[in-house]
Amino acid sequence: MRGIIPLFIILSQLNCVAQTYSKVVPDSIVEAFVFEVLHSKEPYSSIFNKLPKRIYNKPIHIGSASWTFETDTAFQAVFKILYTGEHALPSEDVVYIQKQYYGIKESAWAFKSSNLKFKKKRGRRIYEYSIPLFTKDHDKAIFWRYWSGGPLYAYSELHLYSRINGVWKIDKILAGWIS
Repeated sequence: MRGIIPLFIILSQLNCVAQTYSKVVPDSIVEAFVFEVLHSKEPYSSIFNKLPKRIYNKPIHIGSASWTFETDTAFQAVFKILYTGEHALPSEDVVYIQKQYYGIKESAWAFKSSNLKFKKKRGRRIYEYSIPLFTKDHDKAIFWRYWSGGPLYAYSELHLYSRINGVWKIDKILAGWIS
């Protein structure tokens, strides 16, 4: 009996840290955000409103996402945006986002949906998404998305989302391009 209690304690602690996407944010928060955003309609006409979606099954690290043509690294560009301008975040949120940035794990999307078809190869007409980076209260998130219809037709966008009345909405386009 004495051996069972320490074993239970060790196993329960392993379960708490065994997260799929981030060393900082629980999987349930990441998956709820991504699921809602991928299933919601935006207020303007967008290729991202289309359902069902064919999605690359591995999240893209926001640091390697192609969302800017500037010379800054993705990390420098993200944190320059967060520290300045009308959407500047409090420093404790920036530190929390920075921890998430460095704590992103290489993984595959683990949730299921009949409207999302996960694909093992990148390519034409495949959507790609990053793991979102949240503020400390989990009411704002930075999220990258990409879609390509071919070599001359693609979108790449980095958004700041805000949870308004319990619903995630795009607050601001932070960076992006269209070809």
